[in-house]
Amino acid sequence: NGVTDNPYTFTMPAEDVLIDPIVQGKDITPDGAFVNAYAPVGQGTIKDFEGGWYAAGTELSIYAEPFNGWEFVRWDDGNTDNPRVFTVEAGKNMSITAEFEQIPRYTVTFLDWDDEVLSVEKVYRGDDAAVPQEPVRQGYSFNGWRWQEREILIYGTTVPSIRENATFKAQFEINTYTVRFLDINGELLDEQTVNWNEAATAPEAPEVEGYTFTGWSEYFDHVTCDIDVYALYEQNDLEQGIEEINHNSEIINHKFIKDGQLLIDRNGKTYNALGAEVK
Repeated sequence: NGVTDNPYTFTMPAEDVLIDPIVQGKDITPDGAFVNAYAPVGQGTIKDFEGGWYAAGTELSIYAEPFNGWEFVRWDDGNTDNPRVFTVEAGKNMSITAEFEQIPRYTVTFLDWDDEVLSVEKVYRGDDAAVPQEPVRQGYSFNGWRWQEREILIYGTTVPSIRENATFKAQFEINTYTVRFLDINGELLDEQTVNWNEAATAPEAPEVEGYTFTGWSEYFDHVTCDIDVYALYEQNDLEQGIEEINHNSEIINHKFIKDGQLLIDRNGKTYNALGAEVK
């Protein structure tokens, strides 16, 4: 209709009309070319590029950005460059479409020492898997995660670049403790390294002249910490280990050995003897 406005605005009258535009344009391709790029809906986007006519000699860079869970594979003409960098040539129009593939997801499972499931995570190929908090096992110390499929130990807060289904199991080492057996004078008789909750083996208690061995100062059947165990004795030739020192009508004193200490019993009350070493 001879109108040169672009865009062309048409005002509707009060009756039905049929608009059949016929557009006349000039051929501009000898000085440039049309370039367009597309991405499938829901898979990715063409980033920072607007298709249209570009002058010959213009250098273009077209980047296909995949959405989460997708990865770029190629352009529909077989080119795999991304970004696609080229110089516009006069008369060579180009229209390209990016092709994407959905990234596989793998299952990463973390187990406690007794096979209790601690966490399960779905991870895209190449992403890192998050490691859960270190589990606690009584009497044991944590010693990393064993990758069951590869029989290797890993440490840290992530497992990098997952590319397969993977199972990790918590590894522990049993704690050990030192048990020392000492004689009546505190001299070392034996020193043992014992696993948590296991028993130490007592050495033969030395003989002490004038005394009878009565046992050990600590229990060591279920060891859960470092302990010193002393040999205990009672003095011989005294009735129940008690010797009368002196007495009169008002005061009665007895001396006796208890837990390796010299004590005085005075009318039912117990005292340390003056100058005695108190352990």
